[in-house]
Amino acid sequence: MTFDAVPLLEGIGKTLGPMIVVRPHMVGDRMVDGEVVWLTPVAASRFALRAGGLISEVYGPEIANMPPTLAVESALRSPGVNVVLGPFQSDLLGETTRYDVSAVTHLDLVVVKFLDRSEAHRERLRTEASQQQFRDMLDGLEAGVVLLTPHLEDDVITDAEIVWANAASHRMWTDENGLLPGTRVSAVYFDQAEWLDAANRAWAGESVTRVLPAAPGAAIWTAATEVLSRVGDSLLEFTHDRSKDQQLLGQLAEADHRFAALIDDLPLTVFVGEFGKDHLTFVSPNAAALLGLAPHRMRRISDLLTLVHPDDRPSLEAMGDWIGGGRAEYAADWRIIRPDGRELIGAFQAVRRVGPTGVEGFIALVSDVTESRRLLEQIEAGERLQAMGRAAGYIAHDFNNLLMIVSGHLDRALQLAPQAVAPLTTAAKAAARAGDLAQNMLAFARGRPGAPRQVHLHEFLTHFEPIIKGTFSPETTYLNCVPDDLPPVFADITHLEQVLLNLVTNARDAIQRDGTVTVSAALADTAQCHLPDDSIGAGPFVAIIVTDDGNGIPSSIQRRVWEPYFSSKQQTRDHGTGLGLSTVHGIVHQYGGHVHLESAPGKGTRITCYLPVGQFFDPSI
Repeated sequence: MTFDAVPLLEGIGKTLGPMIVVRPHMVGDRMVDGEVVWLTPVAASRFALRAGGLISEVYGPEIANMPPTLAVESALRSPGVNVVLGPFQSDLLGETTRYDVSAVTHLDLVVVKFLDRSEAHRERLRTEASQQQFRDMLDGLEAGVVLLTPHLEDDVITDAEIVWANAASHRMWTDENGLLPGTRVSAVYFDQAEWLDAANRAWAGESVTRVLPAAPGAAIWTAATEVLSRVGDSLLEFTHDRSKDQQLLGQLAEADHRFAALIDDLPLTVFVGEFGKDHLTFVSPNAAALLGLAPHRMRRISDLLTLVHPDDRPSLEAMGDWIGGGRAEYAADWRIIRPDGRELIGAFQAVRRVGPTGVEGFIALVSDVTESRRLLEQIEAGERLQAMGRAAGYIAHDFNNLLMIVSGHLDRALQLAPQAVAPLTTAAKAAARAGDLAQNMLAFARGRPGAPRQVHLHEFLTHFEPIIKGTFSPETTYLNCVPDDLPPVFADITHLEQVLLNLVTNARDAIQRDGTVTVSAALADTAQCHLPDDSIGAGPFVAIIVTDDGNGIPSSIQRRVWEPYFSSKQQTRDHGTGLGLSTVHGIVHQYGGHVHLESAPGKGTRITCYLPVGQFFDPSI
């Protein structure tokens, strides 16, 4: 049985694609024609060749330049070696085909095979198109994108070569050709050492972000950020121009500086916070000067509220009602005690606000109104003194008329009852002194100060002492410590009696049971005054001092004790009208003198009246 190889070859040929077995006709080393010994069906249909025919029958004299001819010639020059040429393009049958040609010799035959590369080519074109589209997209970015191939020594980057850079990268540098493919980083980057450090960290797997310093002459940006990442065996670098951001930050910083300067120059202190939170979101810088606290102690509302005077803290409940209620504004005056002990009056005003996140909070303004309140109190005290003066005039006028009736009847009683001479004489003297007092009250109300003269305090107090002692209880000790060598003062006797009687009466009332009231005097070169802005003239002064060891006066009301009708004592039939110290203040200042108060709860009180020493002083001038 003979074996027929043709059907086997045809079966194999269906799977092998286009393949031709040729016996070449050579002239020298050039193939001029060839006999087709065998070919696969695909080759027969595609190239119109037939087994046993010549190639020239189909392609004529063009055979010399055909790719199969070139492959056969190359194979004959390298017997037994599979030679591959290509790619070639064919437009047979109206279809464009790309292919490679391989040829290998076997005896006097050459096996030629056609390798179709059309799909691979199309895939390559698609890949190139996709890559171009991606590059076009990257070119449209404002950020610079650079792909680099690192140069490694023991897995350490020592340099890198630019593979590709987008358009934005070229625009970021003054030399637009500095990032061409093949350029080394060491040749163009201005901060090579810093870049290599960042590149090696990125090569190790870290995503590195760094801020690039300004590079005048090399880069057009004034500020930029760079992000380096490893992508396979390459490095990808993104550079963002932050020049506009820096300009915006500069503008914001300038606006913030202007705002801070404005807040600093305001005569107000600003606090901003949220309801339900103790932490303040903003405190103006001038708060430290107002409150005397270190900045770190002014971030919590609870720390600030500890400065409020204990007597004013119950009013904080009203602020809680405001927070829980619906009113838009809240206002209050609080006495504030600074850490250094200085006390001031703070006017507090707050309004509701809704922050950017929708959280409800407040803006509070606090101002130091101590001086303005003091001036207002002085104005009100002056108005009350004027009213008291007018009232004193009316009262003194009617009182003087009544005393005239009393004096007349006492004189008649002395004539009718000689046995009652002593008590009636004392009563008559008291009535006469009351008449003098009424006349002085009228003079005070009318702006006429009475009849001042030289008064020696030791002699005056010796005569006035019985009246003072007559106002004390047996448990109270009275001490007269006025020396007899003091220079005289110029004053109306009745006025001095009023001053001393009011001072010792207040001292007596401050003592609960047994205690001591001391009246002393001394020569002083300068004076002190309870009015901080009072102009104190040149001395010397005679200081009349009344001291008690009673309850003392709280500091919170010491400024007000000089006001007419203000009293810390219980108002009864016998005391507590609130006119005593205001009368002392008016009389002493009428003679160019000054009054000073020193007191503390539980430590008693000391009041000093300074009357000038010198030539005759006319208080009407």
